[in-house]
Amino acid sequence: MTGSLADARTQTGAAKTVADILTAAADLIEPEGRWTTGAFARTVKGRVIGSSEAPATCWCAVGAVYRSAYPHGSYRVYRALELLSDTVGCYHIGGWNDAPERTQAEVVAALRAAAEKARTANSVGTQPRSGEVRPNQTGDDQ
Repeated sequence: MTGSLADARTQTGAAKTVADILTAAADLIEPEGRWTTGAFARTVKGRVIGSSEAPATCWCAVGAVYRSAYPHGSYRVYRALELLSDTVGCYHIGGWNDAPERTQAEVVAALRAAAEKARTANSVGTQPRSGEVRPNQTGDDQ
């Protein structure tokens, strides 16, 4: 686990798979004080901010995925969020993240489980959903 802000910021230049994005998102919000609800990201003073902005110090599950994927294509973000949604059994990940009973540990575990699904899908191959056209299961070609 890395989890530091410096690690998250320096890793953005490297090509990332969907599994890498989900793992980085889990690493980003795993340390105490790095997870939030009600916003994609916040500053140290609690101000709502864009998930990829430098002053961000904590993120929700969706914000962590966006931050970890930056600046890569929207297909990877879509695929990562789709896998996370499948993992938690809820289409509205923001609502799931923000549920009063939700814990930071549950969010981190879900991100890691979704990352494992992405790795498994990449290693064994998966069929697209009905009507879905995908260039690659994990978006690694972008």
